Amino acid sequence: MGYARVFWIREQPIRKYIASTGRDDAVADEVGKQVLSLAIKDSFRAAGAEDAALPLFDAPSVFFPFRSFHSTDFCVLLWTGNRLCALPEASPTMFDALVDLAGNVGSSHIVLPLSKPEYQAAIRGGKWRNALEQDAYASLYYIYEDFTRDFERRPTTDWPCSEFGAATLNLMLSNWDRSESIRNHGSALSRCCSFTQPECAVLVWSLNCLRLVSDLDADEMQRMREYLAQK
Repeated sequence: MGYARVFWIREQPIRKYIASTGRDDAVADEVGKQVLSLAIKDSFRAAGAEDAALPLFDAPSVFFPFRSFHSTDFCVLLWTGNRLCALPEASPTMFDALVDLAGNVGSSHIVLPLSKPEYQAAIRGGKWRNALEQDAYASLYYIYEDFTRDFERRPTTDWPCSEFGAATLNLMLSNWDRSESIRNHGSALSRCCSFTQPECAVLVWSLNCLRLVSDLDADEMQRMREYLAQK
């Protein structure tokens, strides 16, 4: 992969909008255009005409584009409860302190992507308790720019907006099985985790992926300490 753009969203305004108006082709098309434009433009508003704005994108504090990462980058990040911060000057000592902080805070406020049993239930059409259905505060996503570059020089009429928009809405709303078309398209859009309370969490961008430090094993953390010591 080349580059990825990291962003986070508040899911509650989206849920309220979908519940009040219903999801139709027009909404999916607009979401598809906006998300495909994320890696190309800095604003979700840039893809649509001014007179065609939807309440979904007018709601305050819904989408937050963060920054781009190269696939080989390493970065320590901190979720403070309402925003994501990069720590470019992190030292091995700071990294260890953040790891300890994450361990003390715990992960009861973090919802990870579906476990294997839940995934199997989803693809078989079964049901599971959706932890994000009522309690979601914000979710972290990353989208690979390689995917959007394929469409950058094409007219938007040729973009796969409806399919991409519908799959993106389903992923944001935690309908895991219905987002299959986007998750299997070169990992175009991936959800790292969601936060159900405004607490802190520590993450790293490493090996072309956004991960919680709780997902790292001892060998990985040691390699990260060594990298930070050489900076």
